[in-house]
Amino acid sequence: MRILIITDHLPYPLILGDRIRVYNLIRPIARQHQVSLVGFLQTPDEADGVSHMQEFCYWVETANLRRRHPLVHLPGLLRYALTGRPSVESTRLIGCWISTEHSLSRSQGSPSENLIHI
Repeated sequence: MRILIITDHLPYPLILGDRIRVYNLIRPIARQHQVSLVGFLQTPDEADGVSHMQEFCYWVETANLRRRHPLVHLPGLLRYALTGRPSVESTRLIGCWISTEHSLSRSQGSPSENLIHI
């Protein structure tokens, strides 16, 4: 089975409990299935973990996570405190579109076969 796992950060290095959990979920699944991993790099040092994850994942893709200063959220928090409704910016869906065209062209499976929600 082909499995795509999308995380908010790369599971390796194993420095926090949530990373350890995701890592321990991926590793045994990857022994029997074709696992592709997508995650964000919070610091440039985390790029070293990509090579480790490629040892057992079929495909690993990362993107740099742009950190914003915490005060950027202050106007929206004040607006919410005063009106009780979130700002327009916070209600927009922010997504990351990942092209899986290259992986789908290698096999005849449909995209719905690749979707597993844990």
